Amino acid sequence: MSNTSILKFADNYIKEDRKEISFFNDLITLASSISSLDKYPETNDLLRIGDITELLHNRVVAQLLVHYNQFGCTINSRPGRRKNGRRNDFDIQSLKCEVKTIQPIGEVVVRDLGGVRFTERFQKRLINAIADDLESAYEQVQGDGMIFIAPWSYKVNGILRQYFRDGLVIFPPPPESELTVLVLEGRRVFKSLYVSLASKHALSTLISAISIIQANGVSEWSFAMIKEGLPIRATTAPRTNSSVGYSFKIWETDP
Repeated sequence: MSNTSILKFADNYIKEDRKEISFFNDLITLASSISSLDKYPETNDLLRIGDITELLHNRVVAQLLVHYNQFGCTINSRPGRRKNGRRNDFDIQSLKCEVKTIQPIGEVVVRDLGGVRFTERFQKRLINAIADDLESAYEQVQGDGMIFIAPWSYKVNGILRQYFRDGLVIFPPPPESELTVLVLEGRRVFKSLYVSLASKHALSTLISAISIIQANGVSEWSFAMIKEGLPIRATTAPRTNSSVGYSFKIWETDP
């Protein structure tokens, strides 16, 4: 990515209310993951990002490739195109895998009885987006592969992380056909959390989850933006009218 692209993407993250810290986390996690895949030089293509939404998508792909490579799985990061011109994102143990990012940014309200839920308007948008992504991904993995879906919104991440808190795991599941995996933001840098769902029930399970969230709300939710292992502080240059900026220190943390 050029410096111009980086600035454009960072600006879009801010305009879309995904926050500049999310941009920084996606960027460094992608770079860190690619550096761990040196025996797969073709994965450098994931650094060629033409659209803002591709940054999160490519970050998730790279993270998954790192995990499955560490597990000793056979990975193919550049599957061939099918007759219809489409192809899935990667193969694990010859199993087709596809990553989808749920785009709507998220609208939430505080309930009178406590907790938060999505607005009614956003509930419909979210369900429609999930349904469209799952349908498209199911076609790309030809029905029997693995699907990974990741919300782009830190608000959606925070609410779903609380709802699925008892089923969250820190590693993606072993390769398995007809499996859909919800990928959620973790609280530690370079780490995501995973929830496994049978693909044939994934849409109904997620619709049910959203309906329960709307009816009951979730409490003790967290929209924490600063990751553990990613200390940050606000800084200003020592001159008049200087802008506020950030300084970071990065290191790996244990799961």
